[in-house]
Amino acid sequence: MKVKVFVLNMEKRYSNHELKKLKLHRVERLRARRKSSFLVRGGRKFKNLMRSNIGVASVSNYFVSEVIKRIRKRVLSLRSRELRLDVKKQVESLRQHGKVVLAFRLAGGVGDAVIHARLLRDLVMGCGSSVQVDVYFNGPQVLKFIFANLTGVRKVLDDAHFNRLKSTYDVAGILTHYFQLDDYSRNLARIESIAPKLASVLRRIESNQANLGAFIHHQPSLDGAFSDYAIERGLTREKGLHQLAGIAYSGAQLPVKIPKNWPSNEIRSGDLYITVHDGWDNSMTLASSRPTKAYPIDSWNLLVRLLKLRFPQLKIVQLGGETGEIIEGVDVCLRGKTKLPESVAVMKKALLHIDSESGLVHLAAAIGIPAVVLFGPTNIEYFSYPENMNVGAQECRNCWWSVDSWSDACPRGFEVPICMSGIMPQTLVDKVAVLLDRQPRWRAARADGLPDLPMAG
Repeated sequence: MKVKVFVLNMEKRYSNHELKKLKLHRVERLRARRKSSFLVRGGRKFKNLMRSNIGVASVSNYFVSEVIKRIRKRVLSLRSRELRLDVKKQVESLRQHGKVVLAFRLAGGVGDAVIHARLLRDLVMGCGSSVQVDVYFNGPQVLKFIFANLTGVRKVLDDAHFNRLKSTYDVAGILTHYFQLDDYSRNLARIESIAPKLASVLRRIESNQANLGAFIHHQPSLDGAFSDYAIERGLTREKGLHQLAGIAYSGAQLPVKIPKNWPSNEIRSGDLYITVHDGWDNSMTLASSRPTKAYPIDSWNLLVRLLKLRFPQLKIVQLGGETGEIIEGVDVCLRGKTKLPESVAVMKKALLHIDSESGLVHLAAAIGIPAVVLFGPTNIEYFSYPENMNVGAQECRNCWWSVDSWSDACPRGFEVPICMSGIMPQTLVDKVAVLLDRQPRWRAARADGLPDLPMAG
């Protein structure tokens, strides 16, 4: 990888001097090093956090939680011997019946899993019914509804078992922003005879990823730099894996399994409503009370007040799990009251969704619901969907993985990251108005006489 060229290009891209220095320093420091161990990465993050305004107790609790999580994962990997034997028997039976069986551990959160689900859908579609896939994820129960209706995806298993089972498969690897495949050369002749299109895809992946060694080697430490590198080469998060594999992309929507039971009697059939979400992935361990990409709760409260003034006929429904806070003024608060599939069922009948860059944004795209999405630390060009109204920070943005503690504390030292606090609620109201005007149900309701107040100012 020609890091020098990339660094010079990146230097022109960013106007903020401090952020530019952080990114340049990180690329130069890590590119020639060995992959850092968990303890080394933890040490770097500890230093970053101790320089922030997060309290010592919170930082200590964060690291204790991370260690406990890893111990639990290790214990789980040593148990469930019967499950592993059962999976091995099933995979061997499939192989004996002429199937090529793949296993992928999905890195990241729910949003990443949605992107990976699209890849696996199109991989099986392009390579034929002889290809079967097992998926491994941290907390598989959360994801089963996403993969339940995908042809060729066989099981969703806990990733604690992945390392002990991966040698059972014809091809095994990790999906992140790129492919991290284990050596499959012993099975290549078999793959070429049964699924020649898959063999071609595997060769294309190796060829297209030849220059990504430093990013893969240090994953996730250089993910922020990778997103900038990717954008310069026409890769986005939505379609990047497809492009690396040379697979045709068949669209953002997925046949997710949505529950038939309605999760709330506070929303009636025919109600016009939008959904909002202040929250983040439950598996995300934080030293701070809110991640840097969260919209400040005071801004959320003001946004809801402005929406109620502008669109009094609309209900506002808050979604979310245990993370985040209750937003003042919402008509229906389902935060902590619904599971993820039920939240998707509510979103499915909404006019639109409002959120910071989160897993629910990717799920909204998967069910064809447009969104107003707020971007601060993460790369708006890389993560955004063109169908959405994507609102980027004005003063400072895209510090994602510029330091190890980027998600806990602003790398520039602001107590409330200015990238998110600088996004004005009135700007979001205006974006909502544009998206609403694109919705047939909204236009029909307006034609039937529902009032719409004039824009403020």
